[in-house]
Amino acid sequence: MTKMKKAAIIFCTIIISLHGYGQNTNAYTDSIRMDSFRRAYQAIQKASYEDYKTMLAQLHIDSTRRGPSGNPKDANAANSDESKVPPYTLPDPLILNNGEKVTTAKAWWNKRRSEIVELFDKEIYGRMPANIPKVN
Repeated sequence: MTKMKKAAIIFCTIIISLHGYGQNTNAYTDSIRMDSFRRAYQAIQKASYEDYKTMLAQLHIDSTRRGPSGNPKDANAANSDESKVPPYTLPDPLILNNGEKVTTAKAWWNKRRSEIVELFDKEIYGRMPANIPKVN
């Protein structure tokens, strides 16, 4: 072995042997630490849940919708199979809302594109309420 490999092995041995140095390995002390950690974690969970309930009450939300289950066999499973999606039709991008056909690029940019952007803003992004309460 080269001197460098020997030095590396000695260094690693020292690091491994010092890993527990200065730490109290008393099982009783460890259980006290874990118990206090568990209590702190439970207190944080409780405070978080109380904050959640308070926020629901402030927003006048009586119930929340259950999200999709990660279990594929559950009745409320998230759908990843496109064959289960009900049939739908998208609006023709080259027909204006009033039924006229788009025949020029100018009509597209000035009329139909703005209609599609408006639909996207309304249906995908959503709208803000007219009177939003001030948050302090």
